[in-house]
Amino acid sequence: MGKIIKLSLIILLFNSCMMTELDQRRAFDSDKIIVSEEDSFSYVKRVGRSVSRRTDIEFEGFSGTDTILSIKSHEGDLIGIAYRSQIITGQFKLVLIDPDEKIQSIVVNSGSGNTSILLKEGIYRLKLIGRDSSGIISFEIRGQSIVDYKV
Repeated sequence: MGKIIKLSLIILLFNSCMMTELDQRRAFDSDKIIVSEEDSFSYVKRVGRSVSRRTDIEFEGFSGTDTILSIKSHEGDLIGIAYRSQIITGQFKLVLIDPDEKIQSIVVNSGSGNTSILLKEGIYRLKLIGRDSSGIISFEIRGQSIVDYKV
């Protein structure tokens, strides 16, 4: 009896880990997963630094969703995002999620540029989304509303 329970627990744990990895890969195409306040991600390698609102992250084997910062805004606040992304493999995007859970893609895969966004009142989240991706993302945020910054 004890062996059957142990085997069942091992199978359940293995299936649970596989589901997480599968969900992380599905995240790239799933708005429902992207807007979730909970993140699920894996990296083979992730090295990052942040200095005065500028972030540089080099990564390998990234899948899932990873919230980089939260922005608490007032109606009419304006932020600017300067970005540069160089993706070597896989799929990648940097997105901004508004308080109504609408997703705005800042960059998909490789690219560079600047964007200004007029905010409404509420909490915005800036997230990295990936599927088996490797590369470098750099961005700088301009504005007064930044609350929580994670690297």
